This record gives sequence, structure tokens and C-alpha cells, in this order.
Amino acid sequence: MRTSIRNKTLGNLPVPSSKKKTSLSKVKVAKLALSIFLIFVSYGLRAHGDEHPGPNGGAIRMPGSFHTELIVLKEGFKIYLLDVSFQNPITKESSLQAKLIDGKKEQKLECQAHPDHFFCPSSKIPTSGKLILQASRAKLKGAEVVYELPLPKK
Repeated sequence: MRTSIRNKTLGNLPVPSSKKKTSLSKVKVAKLALSIFLIFVSYGLRAHGDEHPGPNGGAIRMPGSFHTELIVLKEGFKIYLLDVSFQNPITKESSLQAKLIDGKKEQKLECQAHPDHFFCPSSKIPTSGKLILQASRAKLKGAEVVYELPLPKK
């Protein structure tokens, strides 16, 4: 759409109007913005998945606003309580309860706090079963997390 400007020397000059119609309506722009937003959100959720090893090489779970990282050793289980960025393992103002379930047998483990992790000794590491953790990190309680044993090789 064009409008004219009157100029003494040149006469009427056609110039583009500022009331030009755009090819994208507000609805289309909103749909596009929402689509882009959902792509980034879904990518972020996938990044928190359990498929990647943690910073210490262990298996990751997210029971709430923090992560647990499990490392299976010959003499027991080492558990890190990490922040949402998979960093800063702490045990201060934190707690951990762990139990092993092997078939119908259930064994509660006594876990000791170390400066950056918890260690739960076990005389025998089962070749199948589950390790169930109930953790709180810096007074933030998490949901129960389940690790299937043996852990998959990554």
C-alpha cells in the first residue's frame, strides 16, 4: 500500500505506507513462539535424563530439586547428593536412608555421611534386585528413587 507525499520540486512522490499488512498474523507468531519454546523445554527435560553418567561416573536419578548419583563398589554403595547442575555434592543438613530388595528379601543399610558423599556398606552386592533411596539434601526432601541392580554399563 502506498501513499503520496507532495513535494514542491518533484510533485507527488509515492512512498511506502507504515500501515503495511504483514504476512504473519499474531496467531501465527504466537504458535511459532510456542513451538520454539516447547522444543527448548523438551530438550531441557531430556538433558536431565538418567541415560548419562554423573560427574563421578555413577548412575543419576532426580528425586526432586537435586540429583542422586550412585556408584556401586565391592564393599557397598557410594551416593552423592548433587545440585540440579550435577555439582556441589554435600552431606551437611542432608540425610539418606537406603534399602536393598533382592527377591522377597529386604535389607536396610546403615549409611554414613562423609564430607561429599554417603557410604552404605553391604557385605554382599546383589546381582539382581533394587536399591531404594530416600534422600534429603540441604533440608530439601526428595521423592523415593529406585536403582535397578545391576546398574547398566554406560
